[in-house]
Amino acid sequence: MYRYVGLVWNAKDERQAAVARGIERSLRSSSSRWITAYQAPGALVLHADGRRGQTQAYQLRGNKGVVLGKLFGPGVREKSVPAEADLSGTEVEKISETKGGHLVDAYWGRYVAFFQSPSSSTFCVLRDPLGGVRCYRTRIQGVFVYFSHMESICDVNQIETSINWNYVLQDFICLELVNQRCGLNEISEVLAGERNDISASVLSSDLLWQPSEVYARDKFTDPSDAMRVLRSATQSTVNAWAATYPSIIHQASGGLDSSIVLGCLAESKESRQVACLNYYTSTQEGDERRFARAAVDRTEFRLIEREMPADTDVFTQLVNDSPILESPTVRIVGIPLERALGQLARELGADAFMTGEGGDHVFLNYNTELAAADYAFHHALSKEFWTIAFNAARLSKKSLWTILASAVPYGFFRRVLDPAAAYFVEPPPFLRQDALAALPNDYDAHPWSNSLKGIPSGKAAQIFFLPKVLDRHPVFGRCEAADVIHPLCSQPVVEACLRSPTYMLTMGGQDRGLARKTFADILPPEILHRTSKGNTSSYAGRLLSDNLPALRELVLDGYLPAADVIDRGALDRFLTLQSIEDITNIRTHLKILGTEVWLRRWDAVKQQRAASRAS
Repeated sequence: MYRYVGLVWNAKDERQAAVARGIERSLRSSSSRWITAYQAPGALVLHADGRRGQTQAYQLRGNKGVVLGKLFGPGVREKSVPAEADLSGTEVEKISETKGGHLVDAYWGRYVAFFQSPSSSTFCVLRDPLGGVRCYRTRIQGVFVYFSHMESICDVNQIETSINWNYVLQDFICLELVNQRCGLNEISEVLAGERNDISASVLSSDLLWQPSEVYARDKFTDPSDAMRVLRSATQSTVNAWAATYPSIIHQASGGLDSSIVLGCLAESKESRQVACLNYYTSTQEGDERRFARAAVDRTEFRLIEREMPADTDVFTQLVNDSPILESPTVRIVGIPLERALGQLARELGADAFMTGEGGDHVFLNYNTELAAADYAFHHALSKEFWTIAFNAARLSKKSLWTILASAVPYGFFRRVLDPAAAYFVEPPPFLRQDALAALPNDYDAHPWSNSLKGIPSGKAAQIFFLPKVLDRHPVFGRCEAADVIHPLCSQPVVEACLRSPTYMLTMGGQDRGLARKTFADILPPEILHRTSKGNTSSYAGRLLSDNLPALRELVLDGYLPAADVIDRGALDRFLTLQSIEDITNIRTHLKILGTEVWLRRWDAVKQQRAASRAS
């Protein structure tokens, strides 16, 4: 599992320099795998477990900086593989002169860059536009510390942490909160496309890439153009990732999105060794093997079928073996499955997992009610408007009058629908009302949602949810054995879909209609025309209900009920079999479990630190 830590400080401040040296000593003493990727006055970048050609350090000539990750050059064409990045002297100058702008515009991949600006007194840190590499920031006695994994920073004795209860509270409302804030007060996330400028110990930040600008600058007006670019971008992206890894496990769910990626893998001349994997549950909605078989049968790849692990002692594993994270997450419940995936990767000698994750969002599998409003936003009333309105009504299963009721204010009159208000979810009953009232109104806001002026409401909703879609980094299990790649979350594909209006993405009155038509020739008919979608909610519900006594004991005797933001009595009443059997509550129950486990893990970390310092 690739890791990095970057330190930036005022080179003229001897105290900060001493702190930086102390952090370096702590890291190197914790593991011999840390090696220097870049070093200059006031800057040091260490990384570990890199693999050349896959996840590595790209040196900027002249000791101007380093790019960590995987970087591809320009030229997204369907039949070709984008060139490996060549950061020659002239390219380095362009990156420096534009303060990273050239890197964002001319290259793509997943990376974090550390580099000097034209003024050597300013140092820059840039995360790629789609956030493909984890990037967090803290400050230790004046030294800015950037890192990918919280566990690495826990080896640094100087850091102190405290629970951000506002984050915990808001996270229960959003279920997956994504912005600069984290579950620890002292930790911040560097957002996708964000650049930090550090000069004389002062930090400022800017966004070099924003989804609304992609749409506003170059939106498609012709569906054939949108299809052509989407096909080229997706195939070329899959080509690039396939060329990077000799052995791949493709997670073939049987859904449309994973089947599109699988079809592109089969078309790619770069695919050397691919095994397809389908996990299924004993429930009908969680068993998609017949669809996965149909997709794989069109290729020369083999299919491995495995039943989802049903570990009855999962809660003990969660408490004892969960990783140290900067924020709580529902994904922690997937530890048994993640471990099984990691073991399979080791057995097969796989270098990477590939998925179709993100496709629901970028291809647009929701919010079709606003497609007619978006068309009206850009065009006068026409015959095509009525076709789009009827399609939107059919797809959203709402009346034509409902579609028109949104098209008039949000389309013809160009009012902007506030996505946060439109998709507001009633807070769980166990959150204290006084704590909710004290929460800042914009606590869950993401900067991408602050620049939606001139963007139609349907596209604004797609942009609003995009940060949550991109935040899908596994931090345990399979990623310890192999890289995890989501091709549909790559910059060329996402930009192609951002440039496509919602009424194109849902063309023909179908969810992901543009994608269906674009990739029709590489999909089996039963998947191309499929309207149902599998899910594992019942599997998660059974896991919770079968272990309800253990869940109640873990939570009600734990740290969460003692928090000032929680009503313990209401939490007690919520943790019932009846509540779990309501499928709309599943993610809230998983969030309760994930948050309690996270709180216990951080308490153990503090106890270990105290014991270490005492000795």
